[in-house]
Amino acid sequence: MTIRESLVYNHSFFRIKLLFLFTMKKIINTLILIFSINCINAQCYNLVWADEFSGTSLDNSKWSYQIGAGGWGNNELQYYTDRVDNTEVSSGTLKIIARSESYGGANYTSARIRSINKGDWTYGRMEASIKLPVGQGIWPAFWMMPTESVYGIWPQSGEIDIMEYLGHQTSIVHGTCHYGNSYLDKGQTSGSNNISPASYYDGAFHTFAVEWEPTQIRWYVDGTQYVTFNAGDESPYTFPFDQDFHFILNIAVGGNWPGNPDGTTVFPQTMEVDYVRVYQELPDIKIRGDELVLPNETGTIYTVPNIASTTYSWTVPSGATITAGSGTNQITVDWGDTSGNVEVTMNNACGNQLLSLPVTITINHALNPGFEEDLNHWQTDLFNGAFATWNISTSDVNSGAKAMCANVSSLSANVWDIQISPVSVDLENTEDYTIEFWAKADVNNRTMSIALINSTTYAYYTGTSYTLTDSWAKYSHNFTSSVTANASINLQFGHELGTFCIDDFVFARTGDLTSAPVELLDFQGEWKNDEVVLDWQTASEINFSHFVVQRSEDGRNYNNIADIQGRNAINGADYFWTDYNPNQNNYYRLKQVDLDESFEYSKAIHIIHKESENNIQISPTLAHDIIEINSQLDINYIKIFRMDGQMINYFIINNKNNYQLDISNYQNGLYFLKVNEQIFKFIKT
Repeated sequence: MTIRESLVYNHSFFRIKLLFLFTMKKIINTLILIFSINCINAQCYNLVWADEFSGTSLDNSKWSYQIGAGGWGNNELQYYTDRVDNTEVSSGTLKIIARSESYGGANYTSARIRSINKGDWTYGRMEASIKLPVGQGIWPAFWMMPTESVYGIWPQSGEIDIMEYLGHQTSIVHGTCHYGNSYLDKGQTSGSNNISPASYYDGAFHTFAVEWEPTQIRWYVDGTQYVTFNAGDESPYTFPFDQDFHFILNIAVGGNWPGNPDGTTVFPQTMEVDYVRVYQELPDIKIRGDELVLPNETGTIYTVPNIASTTYSWTVPSGATITAGSGTNQITVDWGDTSGNVEVTMNNACGNQLLSLPVTITINHALNPGFEEDLNHWQTDLFNGAFATWNISTSDVNSGAKAMCANVSSLSANVWDIQISPVSVDLENTEDYTIEFWAKADVNNRTMSIALINSTTYAYYTGTSYTLTDSWAKYSHNFTSSVTANASINLQFGHELGTFCIDDFVFARTGDLTSAPVELLDFQGEWKNDEVVLDWQTASEINFSHFVVQRSEDGRNYNNIADIQGRNAINGADYFWTDYNPNQNNYYRLKQVDLDESFEYSKAIHIIHKESENNIQISPTLAHDIIEINSQLDINYIKIFRMDGQMINYFIINNKNNYQLDISNYQNGLYFLKVNEQIFKFIKT
């Protein structure tokens, strides 16, 4: 072999070797995602959540922006935006970019994103691969905050800083957890990994991780453990690390810890994130879904992570039906009126694990309304030096075994500086709601108040104040929502010193709480031509103001469609109203409003389009495998019942006029088939 041939051969071999190594790296990275069961430190972890940033924009199903200036509690200088100038997803990575520019009254811009209510976990291995920026006053972080602050405001409910880094100290990264009673009375466990004289600003990605267990949290950088927190280290403070936490990724500019940028700081500066991943052991995985549902609620979704090579077997309480997703990681459930557990058994190479989520059928939208689970699902807040202790009483209760008592010992400027709130609730525009609770104080004439505010912007919607006595009494507040939004209900005790006790809290749609008014008689309706005509009579109109006609397509979510101010009798009725644009399927109810703005509801009536009654055909009625369903109008749903009336299946059909119903797996016998509102019989042979 000549020297030239040898050089060509060696060069070709070197290129093949490089190509092989590059290909193997891609295969290994792909296998990390495909094979989601990983043994790390002898634990059997499952990949349950990841963002590989493979798209061209931020995935809104996983992240949301925090926007604004104001220092963020650390005298920071940036304005966080949702602009592409500050958040870029390209070439397989996320770039959070800090810039020197005038914006929103600030001299710098940056981005801060979080996974709250989109990625929330208790326990697991959380890691990210990050390339760090540099510069005086540059402060990037990858950290976690509690999704519900059940132990109180910061630092009472905890904070887990997976990675913090100061741009002027390029050889050091920090890992910390915070806890304690107040800003001035706090504890923390912290450590740093110092690779001096090397630098984390080296153009490379570094992996920052925590492994969080019920009794220990461990911090890692590039596989090296450098700090440990053990349950008990927080003593004498409350241990808050047993609740859901979510991620935050951001670059702060300036602030108490790094100091402000100076003449040496170069902008823009970028924190580049290759991926964020979450691994959990099977026992730490939670079923996610509504824990409170209305009677006969339909379409409720329950989910667990989609893990490769895993089987899923679900069960639901008696009276509930799995309508979609059986055998997958996500099911849809139609409820009856029986509470119970939604359960799933997951099986893979890590083992066989049964997970359970208790679900309560109730009209109340508030979890743990009687404090029987202590302060779980409630958030306590103290601001601006105000102070109160939140105690669970077992000796002085309105009902059940427990109540909550707030002992207020120090006030500040605002009544909301001492408050407790149930988990946030969803409002629907034009819907009527009622807040009810039982309360008492240590002496007569103590003042407390409630306020309903937007959970994100804190815009005020409604509220009122109450004067309590030293005996248990029920207090209430009715309102009509003017928005569709997520809201917080704050019970505020910052008016005066003393003790205030709360029990049996209810937040519900008013129509679910009230019965038909006795003044309303003979509410009925019928199709006339292509319209629906409603009419009704009244037995009494004392303090009466007007009626509101409400309409719904599902019997749950009603919209106001007319105000009736005075009598307009025809055919012997006191009132009538014509719906000139009805739907095929309509529920109507009346809201009777009195002069004092209190109100009551009528019973609901259900009116189907006259052509809907005979427009559906099924064949054959004696069938073995398939039943053909044909309709002149859209098929909305199909329900199948046994002879004893037990519903055994439910299908939601979207805008189809024909459908093939597979009955091959049914046992032989007589069944009832309900298509929209029409009922048929068939016999399975």
